[in-house]
This record gives sequence, structure tokens and C-alpha cells, in this order.
Amino acid sequence: MKGKDNVARGMANDIKQDLEIEIPINLFDKNAIIAGGYYTNTGVWIVSSGAASSDYIPCVAGDVLCIKGITTTGRYVSFWNASKVIISGEYITSHVAGDKHYNTAPANAAYYMVSTKTAEFNTFMVVKNRTYPVSYYSFGVKTKVKKSPLYGLKWGLCGDSISVKGYKGDGIEYSVQISTRNNMTLNNLAISGSGISEFGGKADFMCNRVLLLDTDCDIVTVFGGVNDLRNTATLGTMGDTATTTFYGALNVLCNNMITRFPLTPKAIFTPIKFVGNEATLAPYAEAMKIVAARYAIPVLDLFTTCDLQPDIAAIKTAYFFEADGLHPTGDGHGILARKIEVFLENLASESKLVL
Repeated sequence: MKGKDNVARGMANDIKQDLEIEIPINLFDKNAIIAGGYYTNTGVWIVSSGAASSDYIPCVAGDVLCIKGITTTGRYVSFWNASKVIISGEYITSHVAGDKHYNTAPANAAYYMVSTKTAEFNTFMVVKNRTYPVSYYSFGVKTKVKKSPLYGLKWGLCGDSISVKGYKGDGIEYSVQISTRNNMTLNNLAISGSGISEFGGKADFMCNRVLLLDTDCDIVTVFGGVNDLRNTATLGTMGDTATTTFYGALNVLCNNMITRFPLTPKAIFTPIKFVGNEATLAPYAEAMKIVAARYAIPVLDLFTTCDLQPDIAAIKTAYFFEADGLHPTGDGHGILARKIEVFLENLASESKLVL
């Protein structure tokens, strides 16, 4: 029996390990720097005492690398191909202490480099496809997380500018953060300025665009509504079926989601608030909940539960672009990502998609 117990324990440990993944946090290795100078944004080596360049940090096209200012000294970042030939770079004139800076890896990128000072080796970090940690982590430290029910799935999404990669979200929009953590494939059909309903003669409204998502998606979401208000789309009534009213477009959307993805887990996200429009946007968010309930499609009510209220000055400053109070920054998307990820995990689990 003892032997069987040991076998059982071994199997249990194997299963536990298979359900866990380790994610590195800080990619900057102070013990692998190139000392005595730095590479510029054009790939030129400059000799400078007290300065250094990071080692070649692996990346792929689309990865978002983030660094945080420690001093006001200027800083160079660059991307290199697999043959270690420079592709592109940037000079950050004054990397103010506390200021986060994001760069998205271009096509054919295989490595990222950043200039540093010896005085900051013990505090400097480079992170990839995630929000910047509050505390310092040395190179090699990994966070161990349970493998999510979302791991390895294909996620189809329709949305507006908040779901478009690289549109004011620092390149680490909610979908990027969630898909990176869970090794997901994205089928992202988000279009800036689009709505759920038909307005302004546009042909890209979401209620029909959802039919263009790949049929092999494992999970499908639609996140919109704010542009319908901004373009004064008529609300209409529950019985509408015309795509020119919001209720009508919602009925078409739900029918199309069920037609194209009858057995696929699916959900609708209500819009987040934007400055000065909570009262006027509320009826659109409510309509989404009412119509989705009619078709038994789950709803994530971000309008009332996302923790992002830009009418509060401190929230707007910390998590939104000041110019519009509508589009979250990378940190704001971090908050959205945590809310959405938990919801999608439950949706996948309930739909028996657990690996």
C-alpha cells in the first residue's frame, strides 16, 4: 500500500505542476550587462564610464516592454532582430523618476535593449506585457500562478477603441494582459469609433461584425456601447430589430452570437463610464443587460463594477488619459484585465472548458 501511496502522491504532484505556471517578473539581469557604455537608438556604441547597456532581452513582435524612470537622465531603448542587427530605437530625453515608459516590439524583433547607470542596477526593472510592479524584484524571480481555465484558448472579441491594441492603452490593453498571462490566441476584431448599432453610414457596427469572428473561437465577447451614445444612436424599444436603434442592434447582436456560436461560451460587456456622461450612458448599459438576459447571454457589468470612475479626479489622473477621461492607460487596463479575467475564468469553467 505504501508503494501505491507514493505513486498516488507522485501523480498528484505531476497534476499540480501541470496546473501551475511560472512567470518571470524582472527581465533585467544586472549580472549580464554590457559595461563601459551604451547602445544608442540607432545602434551606435558610445563609451561612457558609469553607464551600461542591458543584455539582449528576448522578445517577439507585439510584446510591450515597460521600464520606470529612476533618475532624470536620458535613456536609450532599442529593438534588434535575431541576427542582432538593430531594427529601431528611441531616445527618452528625460526619464523622470517614477515615469513609466512603454515600447512595443516591431515586426521581426527578437531582442530589446535599454541603457542604464551603474547606480540604478539594484532598483531597475524591465517587465513585459504586464503592469509595472509596485515592489522591486531581482532578475530570476518568478511568480507561480495556477494555470487558468483560459490557458491556451482562442478568444474572439469585438469592441471599440478600448479593445484595439495600441490605441492609448500603452499596448498592454486588457486583452493583451489576459491573453499573455494565459497563453491565449486572440481573434481581435475591435475597431476604433465603432458601436453596437448602425450610425453615421458606417458598415463596421458590432452587431453584424460578430459574424466575422472565427468559428473555432473557444470564448467570445463583445465590449461596446459608448460610441452609440457619443453618436446619439436612438435607444428604441425592446421589440426593435432594426440595427439603427440600440435595442434593435442588441437583438440582432444576440441572435448573431447564438447563430454563429451556439455552443461556445459567450458574453457581453457593458461600457465603462467616461467623464461627465454617467447619467446619459446608463440607459445604454441597462439596455444591454435587459436584452442579453432575454437571450440568456451572460453580462459583465463594467459600467457599475469596474472600479474606474473618471469623474473622481484622483481616478482620472491615475488611470485615464487626461485629455478625454474615456480611454484607460496601461495601468487602467490592468484594473479592467483583473475584472474581466475572473469573469472569463468562471465562464470557461461553467462551460466545462477546464483543462
